[in-house]
Amino acid sequence: MVKVDLPLRFADQKMPEWIWIDMVREKQSGRVQGEFSSTLLEAMRDEISAGRQVLLFKNRRGYAPSLHCEDCAWTARCNQCDLALVYHKSEHRLRCHGCGQVFASPPGCSACGSTRLIYKGYGTQKIEESLALLLPEARVARLDQDAVRSKNLYGRTLDAFQRGDIQVLVGTQMISKGLDFPGVNLVGVLDADQGLFRTQFRAQERSYQLLAQLAGRAGRHLGQGRILLQTRMPHHPLFAWLERDDFATYMDQELLYRSQFGYPPYVRLLRIGLSHPQQARVEEAASELAGVWRPVLGPRLLGPAPPLTALLRNEHRLEFWIKSEKNSKIRQRLAEWIPAELRRLLSMRKYLQLKVFVDVDPE
Repeated sequence: MVKVDLPLRFADQKMPEWIWIDMVREKQSGRVQGEFSSTLLEAMRDEISAGRQVLLFKNRRGYAPSLHCEDCAWTARCNQCDLALVYHKSEHRLRCHGCGQVFASPPGCSACGSTRLIYKGYGTQKIEESLALLLPEARVARLDQDAVRSKNLYGRTLDAFQRGDIQVLVGTQMISKGLDFPGVNLVGVLDADQGLFRTQFRAQERSYQLLAQLAGRAGRHLGQGRILLQTRMPHHPLFAWLERDDFATYMDQELLYRSQFGYPPYVRLLRIGLSHPQQARVEEAASELAGVWRPVLGPRLLGPAPPLTALLRNEHRLEFWIKSEKNSKIRQRLAEWIPAELRRLLSMRKYLQLKVFVDVDPE
């Protein structure tokens, strides 16, 4: 493996200017309209007035991530998954992003009957709607999985943006990389700290990559671009490394943490997931495996524990994580022993409906 550094941008363009917008201060000073700070709105108006275009990023599709009752705190949830239902206003429906089920938006609370229901949070649909009110002069379009149901529609949206028919393009990760638009000098990011504290050990690495890729969309042709990021944590260390374009220091710190706590690239990770329609049965199977594996693996074995979504498509789930040193003998032993144990378990009649998922070095 060869490490290749790319210290310069294409055509020797300047790196974009990073501007962090402290949303706590903006709200305290009354400079917030809906999901937008006045700073970001003013910057967008300036770009549109100058005949340029804007990319606006929010890593959540739909209109609102959840529906709540103000009287009893009930939350609309999927009946097959351990997930809150996402409201999609264009359909006036609630959708589960786990199994894909669609539900009618209820007139009242299913728990107490109250009609005081509120939609919390926001996604790309709500941003698009808000821009129609806040920037009525702008031609706005949306690029996410809901807006683009076919490759043809995806291509037509990008072609329209390339021609200048669209002035503001709102999107999810679809707009973060691989796009080169001469008219874009400004990229806006809403909730820039959204991905920093996810449960995956690669959360900060992914945030760094995503924000760096988004910054790369700005100022590719018209001089130095800008990336404006709305955040409640403007002083987070990751943001300082991004602003300085100091990937080397960030990576040194990240590798130090991973070495201390035993994560890749210093160990190999194996995730073994179990699922079954009956919760008692999956718990029994997991207990049986733990009883065999723990005496041999010791602290290398983590779990069983429920994943972030413990119920998915009416299947109850538990998972193990196994950490192994980069020792060929240990890895060879695990490669032979673990599949044999799983086959033994699945051969039992009581586990006919049990499903097993194995993920080596999961992302």
